[in-house]
Amino acid sequence: MLNQKEEWFKQYYELTLEAVEKDDPEQFESFLNEREQLIMRISALDESAGEIMLNSTIRSYIEKIQALDKKWIARMELHKQEMMGRIRSLNNGRMLRNQYQQEYQVADGIFYDKRK
Repeated sequence: MLNQKEEWFKQYYELTLEAVEKDDPEQFESFLNEREQLIMRISALDESAGEIMLNSTIRSYIEKIQALDKKWIARMELHKQEMMGRIRSLNNGRMLRNQYQQEYQVADGIFYDKRK
């Protein structure tokens, strides 16, 4: 069981390393889903054992993962700020466009001769 847990932590570490190296916000959700599945497997293994199984290998993976998570979270925060800036810019452009558009349509200069 301990070997299985070590293998899953290794996969978790490699997945986190890949996420940090790729730095692709488009794949953010898929990385999170895969990591969540590994966490659920590890938790189920600990529950079936009745205790949290740790050894030096698992602890070293945990430390490495925590360091990578900090980098990944910082990068995702930068992507978030960038996207918020783009959204703000789009909203400002839409607001300016709406201010200069006429709210009603004006007919071209057509006059009707009522005397006839």
